Amino acid sequence: MLEEHDTRTLYCRKLGHHLSFSYCRQEHNGLPCAAVERCWGHLFDVPVYLQENFKNEELVHLTMERAPKITSILEIVQRVQNQNKK
Repeated sequence: MLEEHDTRTLYCRKLGHHLSFSYCRQEHNGLPCAAVERCWGHLFDVPVYLQENFKNEELVHLTMERAPKITSILEIVQRVQNQNKK
């Protein structure tokens, strides 16, 4: 069942405050956060939950290589600088 863990909460290191699982399972445009297994895996069998509730093609983003955090930050700074030049 999709909502079976929704009321559980834990501290999100990414956002810096407590969140319910309901947020984490739809954080990525309606799909689970890329860190869902790392954060929630000690509380329940996340891979089984994902397999039972999502299609494989919906979970591709969970296994994709992500750019280092500094790369994302530099891209944001570049965008802001470009916007300020206009």
